[in-house]
Amino acid sequence: MRRLLSFAIAIMAATLAGAQAQPGKMTLKPMIGFTVSTVSNADIDFNKVPGLQGFGKIAAKPKVGLVIGGEAEWQLSSMFALSAGITYTMQGCTFDEWYVNDGSATLGIKDAKATFHFLNIPILANVYVAKNFALKAGLQPQVLLKAKEKMTVYGIVNGYGYDEVGVSGESEGTNTFALALPLGLSYDLKHMVIEARYNFGLTDIFDDGNQKCSAFQFTIGYRIN
Repeated sequence: MRRLLSFAIAIMAATLAGAQAQPGKMTLKPMIGFTVSTVSNADIDFNKVPGLQGFGKIAAKPKVGLVIGGEAEWQLSSMFALSAGITYTMQGCTFDEWYVNDGSATLGIKDAKATFHFLNIPILANVYVAKNFALKAGLQPQVLLKAKEKMTVYGIVNGYGYDEVGVSGESEGTNTFALALPLGLSYDLKHMVIEARYNFGLTDIFDDGNQKCSAFQFTIGYRIN
């Protein structure tokens, strides 16, 4: 019995040791997922615009987008690793519907949204606090590839006549470079990596305001040894 128990313990120890990340090892991880992003101070307040006081406010809401890319990870020890990568994300915000009515006619805006297309370079420190489970923190430079705004303007006269027109174009006055602070966690399930990360926007999206874009992202990756 004692020999059998010693043999079983030896097998378990070897299995656990093999499951630990090997220092000096590099792995690649393509990944895909979605983002839920927000833009701070993005509400449109007509009360602050001369001549439009009393027209209310259009509230900004979160926007769902795509994230896709890949990362390389260098294992420094069984507990610590560094990773760097390139990802593409769609971030921004959407807006509540807004309208005014003077008794005979209604003028409104709906389906309004701002979309920012980013190329991100996440650089992270990964701390494996438990088997296959890591906490992550770092810095993420971002290059703004494109910024677009889109909305639908509509009008109703006497409750019968209705007309609408779509309006879209490039956002003006945007900064081409941004910086974010990523914090997250991940879990390795064999070769699959499930990860949740929040990117805190540190710099302004527009050069004339204090609007920062932050995003939660959820991804599923595949670790290639």
